[in-house]
Amino acid sequence: MIFKKEVSKEDVECVETLLMMSNSKPTREEYNKLQLCILRRNKSSTITTPSTVMESKSHIHDHSLRESPTRRSRNRHDLPPMSPPMEQRKSKKAKRSTDASSSKTREPTPGWLISLMRSKNGGDVEDNSKKIIDKELFQTDVDPHQSRLSIPVSQIVELEFLNHEEKRAIEEDANRVRKEGVDAILVDSHLREFPVNLRLRDMRGILLYNLVAGWNQVVTDCLLQENTNIRLWSFHADDTLYFALVPLYAN
Repeated sequence: MIFKKEVSKEDVECVETLLMMSNSKPTREEYNKLQLCILRRNKSSTITTPSTVMESKSHIHDHSLRESPTRRSRNRHDLPPMSPPMEQRKSKKAKRSTDASSSKTREPTPGWLISLMRSKNGGDVEDNSKKIIDKELFQTDVDPHQSRLSIPVSQIVELEFLNHEEKRAIEEDANRVRKEGVDAILVDSHLREFPVNLRLRDMRGILLYNLVAGWNQVVTDCLLQENTNIRLWSFHADDTLYFALVPLYAN
């Protein structure tokens, strides 16, 4: 009498995997898939033991080792062309990283700014200044019709320059068409003060802070032009946000 046994899904998966592995040298993915098939099959059936399956795999592996050098060589040459050498890609990435971080160094706070912070805070006070950005001004930064200084968030050196209330105001502005922003005072190295307003905008996925309101007056009085290099700092005094502008003139 012949007894017919129903083939389980796990058996089918094991056989399919073994057939794929018999055609060429087993890959790590195929080996892992076989291991997974064995585990699944052990849970659903005890007819075939893991050792049986592993013996079959061992036989296939031995067969792949005995295949001719010509076939092994052909398999290697059939691989798709490799991407650029890893060292070359790393060097390019390192260069981009160096270029991007060169403007993100934290220089010592200027002496006049430390004196200003002390006078604003009534005497001795720890240096709470934050370096915002080193930037070469674009034409749009000095255009009176644009009336704003653009500060890409990705280029800010010290991001934590806003206090809790200012952060909340910026977050509440996110869904508003007409931004209210955060009022601030901009000071230059001659200690002239200009009222400005800080707003956050999303320009097609790029986050930008804009200094608006009194920025045109800053451009006029500080003689700022396209290609002028500036350094921008910030600090707090009596819960007021201050920005300090330092033009960086070539030596």
